[in-house]
Amino acid sequence: MRKINKIIASVIVTGSILAGCSSPNTYTVTGTLPNDSFDGKYIYLYANDQNANIDSVIVTDKNFVFTGTIQTPILTIINVSREIYAEVVLEKGKITVDFEKHLGSPTTPLNQEFVNFSAERKQFQEKAMEEYNKLMEEVTDPQEQLRKREEFSKQMDKAYSSLLLTYFERNKDNAIGARAFTDYAYSAEPDEVDKLLATAGPNLLAMNAIQDLKKRNEVLKLTAEGMPFTDFTVETEEGGSVSLSDYVGKGNYVLVDFWASWCGPCIQETPVLVEVYEKYKDKGFMVLGVAVWDRLEDTKGAIEKHGITWPQILNAQTIPTELYGIAGIPHIILFGPDGKIVKRNLRGDALKKAVAEAMD
Repeated sequence: MRKINKIIASVIVTGSILAGCSSPNTYTVTGTLPNDSFDGKYIYLYANDQNANIDSVIVTDKNFVFTGTIQTPILTIINVSREIYAEVVLEKGKITVDFEKHLGSPTTPLNQEFVNFSAERKQFQEKAMEEYNKLMEEVTDPQEQLRKREEFSKQMDKAYSSLLLTYFERNKDNAIGARAFTDYAYSAEPDEVDKLLATAGPNLLAMNAIQDLKKRNEVLKLTAEGMPFTDFTVETEEGGSVSLSDYVGKGNYVLVDFWASWCGPCIQETPVLVEVYEKYKDKGFMVLGVAVWDRLEDTKGAIEKHGITWPQILNAQTIPTELYGIAGIPHIILFGPDGKIVKRNLRGDALKKAVAEAMD
């Protein structure tokens, strides 16, 4: 459970620090690596929001020290290797790196808050995974598993969103609030995102991650249900091109599946797509696959392996996902005969229902 008193105390102290942050604050970040294999080598302090290294030091006798000044606290990563890393809030004070927990020490206000946040997220994820595995053991029928998975996912999304909003409300003008809000916003409605951003402070709003999220939010508004489709074109292996408009807006309902061969949930939707495709393919309905974020040869292998027979736009990569604000796959959109978006982000029973309502 949350350590309420400590969190409240940390928020009060954090508020006083940020309110009085008119001059640079000095920080010291120290750590000891688990072995001496990095002695004499540089390690780097990476700023998440800037997407760049902002400092470097040489490791001596397994130890290192980063020192400097900072105006506004930021989230950073000391990324030594795949196994040796830590995420640290760079802020005024002395911070010790804990490579076992992959965090900074809770000796400064925002690092204390980030430790609490990380612990609650980990606890939530572990409990969710335990409940999910138990649920899947109890159900053996593939279709029933899919339905239960969808129900469980909705419940967990709601609970996780509540956790994220709690930390955003406490950290509306710092990097922790930005992290919580970004995680929350990628599954929230655009209007809700706008509403919450209106309550955020200037430091949070100025962050690159938030600016990117605001741009995505505008894209989602342009591609919301009821809006006309946004076209895109992808080059083919043969040197030609194929566009979404070659299929959408031609007088038929078109279910467009944005997917990838490596995406387990994408493959799990295949039987559902097969079911609606076989049922309605002769009634003015079609399915179109759009392969994103994938290697061409892997996509082709998955099409053959799973017996996918509907048309495909291959090797689309990030072109359509940026245009439609898609942050995760599978993402399945139903387009109407006139090319307008009927429903977005369909899965399982909701997908079957949306197609049935359109076609029956």
